Amino acid sequence: MNAHTMRIIEKMIIMLHEYKEEELSLRTLVDGLEGSLNAVEEKLPESFYSSWFNHWGELEQYLAVGNEKKFRKEIIENIEALEGLLSNIV
Repeated sequence: MNAHTMRIIEKMIIMLHEYKEEELSLRTLVDGLEGSLNAVEEKLPESFYSSWFNHWGELEQYLAVGNEKKFRKEIIENIEALEGLLSNIV
């Protein structure tokens, strides 16, 4: 994995942590993760993408519903799954 991709993935992990610490809004997190993944210049394992979009898609759904506090537990579960996926590829 090249240095550019590693920096992006490290930033994504930081964003996930910042959301859990309530330093980022869900909107900022979802947008930031999308932009970061789009900036990766190399192909990641196919299994990563299917799992990623499953959990990231759920975050988008919670964002669309607009009741972030009510679904905080479910959001955190998805965030922890995303952190695991990112940690497994670095």
